[in-house]
Amino acid sequence: MVDSAVYPSTWHSAASIGIDRLGYIHVAGNMHSSPWQYHRSTAPEDISSWQFLGQYAGANKGHTIPAADVRESWLSDGTAVIPGNQITYAFFRNDQRGRLYVAYRECYYCDRSGYYSREWSGGLSAYDEQTQSWERIGGVRPWAHDTAYVAIGMHFAFDTRNNMHVSWIWYPHYKKYGSHDTAPNFPTYARSGESHSNFQRSDLHALSLPLDFSQSDTLWSPFDLKQNNKGYFERYTDLAIAPNGSPYVVLMPKSASEGRKRSFTTYVPGFGWIEPQPMPWAATRLLIDSEGMMTAISGGIRIHRKKLSEQNWKTYKIDVTNGGCLVTPDYRYFDETGKLRIYAVQNKKAKSVGVRIYSVEYEE
Repeated sequence: MVDSAVYPSTWHSAASIGIDRLGYIHVAGNMHSSPWQYHRSTAPEDISSWQFLGQYAGANKGHTIPAADVRESWLSDGTAVIPGNQITYAFFRNDQRGRLYVAYRECYYCDRSGYYSREWSGGLSAYDEQTQSWERIGGVRPWAHDTAYVAIGMHFAFDTRNNMHVSWIWYPHYKKYGSHDTAPNFPTYARSGESHSNFQRSDLHALSLPLDFSQSDTLWSPFDLKQNNKGYFERYTDLAIAPNGSPYVVLMPKSASEGRKRSFTTYVPGFGWIEPQPMPWAATRLLIDSEGMMTAISGGIRIHRKKLSEQNWKTYKIDVTNGGCLVTPDYRYFDETGKLRIYAVQNKKAKSVGVRIYSVEYEE
């Protein structure tokens, strides 16, 4: 067991799992604008015991509301091994050389006492096995920050040349009065070279850190969606990289506009981002293997597969017991074995099981 006091919020507090090049297992989660709740296994490839390397957040960690979220120990740059404070949406991934990275939303002005006076930002850090420490990408704090928008829902992946690709949503900062959820928000993307220190837009226009809204290109305009009281895009993205290095970004409109459902788009040099293509069964997760096979993961659990050159998806029911699982926070595909491993949160209708882990193997 990593933690017993779990904040019951499917999206906010979902954990992410990473493995470094020495085999140590890293787990971060159970956070909603709270200090890092981060554990590392005490031995490689062993989950029997854990070392807490986060920051103490009290017995009721994660259970924060604006009125209570001003604890003295939380208003700082943070004391955990991973940089940052008041963290949400942690996301681990390895590059092609095995180095471990993590993306997250963090508090930029943590010295302000008012919850709605703070500005939130996007953090991106890399792990050093020799020093057992984390360092910020580009050496700047934060990786992405804007006075009007927060970089939220950051996911990233690496192509065969080890270039980093990052997608996220520019989301309006939180308001005390009025709804920020219904204001336009903007999905965007950046890529780096193999050193992961310098970043570019999809058209290779150079970006400077920290990234801000004015530098970004928009993958799908919110004004293409039908406005309603549900807002525009969800706060999450996902992306996968094709064998030729092309990014495929998954976007999740809230709008009820006809045909404007969860979709993916990809960048074509000389043309731009293509018209978004619907994801099967409103899938939220996408991966592409070295052979160009696309795999989408939707609630259920259902797996959908097709080649990049094909039009139609083939669907496989993995587990639809008691309505199946609502959310797939994390997954891994292993090129060495061809196996997919999924960590999913059980449907709220189920009374006993909260989390399930599936291993999926494909036949030729």
